[in-house]
Amino acid sequence: ESVFLIPSHSRCEPFTTFTAASLLPLSIVFGWPIAEEFIAGAHDMDSHFVETNPRHNLPVLLALTDVWNDCMSSSNNSSSDSGRIVTPFTEALAAYPAFVACMESACCGRKRSSAVASSQSCSPVVIDGGLHGVYDRSLYQSSKIISSEIVMTLDSQLATNADPKLSLQQQQDGGRAMEEVYQAQDALICSMFAHADGLAFGSIDHSSSSFYRSDPTIAGSLNGHSSPHSMSGYEMETSDGNRPSTLLLCGKLDAFACGQLVAMAEHRAVVKAWIWDIDPFSREVGSSLRSKRTELLRHNLEKMMFQDNQGEEDEEDKSAGNSDMNLSTKTILQHYANMYRNQRVYTVKR
Repeated sequence: ESVFLIPSHSRCEPFTTFTAASLLPLSIVFGWPIAEEFIAGAHDMDSHFVETNPRHNLPVLLALTDVWNDCMSSSNNSSSDSGRIVTPFTEALAAYPAFVACMESACCGRKRSSAVASSQSCSPVVIDGGLHGVYDRSLYQSSKIISSEIVMTLDSQLATNADPKLSLQQQQDGGRAMEEVYQAQDALICSMFAHADGLAFGSIDHSSSSFYRSDPTIAGSLNGHSSPHSMSGYEMETSDGNRPSTLLLCGKLDAFACGQLVAMAEHRAVVKAWIWDIDPFSREVGSSLRSKRTELLRHNLEKMMFQDNQGEEDEEDKSAGNSDMNLSTKTILQHYANMYRNQRVYTVKR
C-alpha cells in the first residue's frame, strides 16, 4: 500500500517536477491544496510563455540574456562559456540555485544535434552563490568576468506568515519583533541593489561622492584624510564595474510563485537548448555515460581483492589482464585493494 509506481513518461530527468514523481511526495508532505497552487503557478507561466510576444516573454528574454553573456558580450569574448552565479538574497530561495544548476546541466550540457562544428555554445554551468556572498570578490574583481543572477522576494517570509489573531500584549511584543524583521528586510533589499549597482558601475569614489562630502558623520570620521584610499597607508580595494547581472524579483514566495519560478527555469533551459540545436529531452541520466566503465572497474577491483599476495601474477600478465585501465587508476585501485583486503579477511574470521 505504501509503494507507488512511477510511469515511464515521468522519467525524463530534467522535467520531473510536474509529474507524479514529484507531485506525489509534494502533496503528501504539504497537502493537495498547496500542490494545486504550485501547479496553478506553473500553468500561469506556461500560458505566459505560449501566448506572450517574445519581446515581453520572460523565459525567452532570460535565455537570450544568457546567450548574450556567454557568447556575444564584448567583455566575455576572450573567455566564453563562463556560465553564471545564481545568488539568493533570502533563505527561502536557498535551494533554487541548485535546482537551476541541475536543470540547465541536464538540458544544455549535451552535444549539439547538428553536425556543423562551432566553437560557441551555451554554457550549462550554473554555480550556487550561497547566502553568504562567498563569490563576491570574484564577481567584483576577477579578470574572468562571470555573469551574476540575483534572486529575491520583496516581502519578508516572516512578515507574510505572521499570525494576525494575537492578543494585545502579543501584538505589542510582536510589533517590536516585526519591526526588527522589517529592518532586516530593508537591509537585504539595499544590499541586493548595492550588489547589482556595484557590478554594473563599480565602486563609489568616496572623495568625489556628494553623499560622502555632505554627510557630517562620515566627513568627521574621515577628518585628516583626503580619502579612505590613503588611510594609514592602506589602499582600499575597488571594482571597475561593467560586469553583467540579472535580477529576479517576486512579490512573495508562496506555492504559486514557486510554481512560476520552476516553470520559468524549465522554459528558459529549453529555449537555450533550442537556440543551440540541443535536444533537451533526454531519458538517460548523466551517470549512465560511465556505467560500462564502472562495471569494468568493479570487475578488475574484484580480481585485485581476491588476488593472493603470495602468488601474484607476473607484471606482464597483470598488465595484459588490466589493459583497459590507465596506469594511474590501476595503481590507486591496487593500493585500495591491498589496504582493504586484510581488513575484510580479519572481519570475516572474527
